[in-house]
Amino acid sequence: MIDDWKSNYIANSTYFGVVQLSPFISAGNTFVADLRMAQESALDLPNVTLVTAVDLGDFESPFTSSHPRNKKPIGWRLARTMGLLIDNDTEPACRSPRFEKARLHPESFSKVLVWFRNFSTGIELRENVSCPIKAEQHGVQRFCKGFELRTGENMWLPARAKVASPATREGASIVVEFKSDDNSHDRNVTGVRYAFSDWPLCTVYSSEGFPALPFSSDIDVGVSEESPLCANVH
Repeated sequence: MIDDWKSNYIANSTYFGVVQLSPFISAGNTFVADLRMAQESALDLPNVTLVTAVDLGDFESPFTSSHPRNKKPIGWRLARTMGLLIDNDTEPACRSPRFEKARLHPESFSKVLVWFRNFSTGIELRENVSCPIKAEQHGVQRFCKGFELRTGENMWLPARAKVASPATREGASIVVEFKSDDNSHDRNVTGVRYAFSDWPLCTVYSSEGFPALPFSSDIDVGVSEESPLCANVH
């Protein structure tokens, strides 16, 4: 659409701001999550920025759950990122952390190191993020997903995360491991995803307050050479 508008209606130098979909009820298992991934691909185009509303769900909205009433955070995020884009500033402080890569942890094939980039001073994991009661009533199949790991049996299981390394200008890493100690499934990890559901649980933020973009990825072949000292996030 952006390419079509620039080709037929507006100047090629026009700036665009894309808002990634907020949580809402859909008819498909990963329908909304797939749309968010498609929206992120707009960042490959020139003069385009993207902010996410993935953490702004509003089950009680009179305009249906797809239209959250609290628009102020979206406006703030757009203003910050669009300002940097127009100024041709590469400073990432006002952009959401983005997934970069995932590799097996050097200590275990059931753990994964996930790297994020696109922030400046740090990354944090927020606790006490809960699922809306009404989402639970709709069933957890499509809702309230945070980190998940894919087993060798092609099953997605809940996972927990810890910050693994101090943030640098190049990025930061997070260790993701299975939440349950249940050994009834193949624990060899083949994939990792985050906030990949209609109504996700968002826990990863930059220290500037921008939520990380959802992602879903296979695991890179090989084991990370890094051996980070993992610390629980408080």
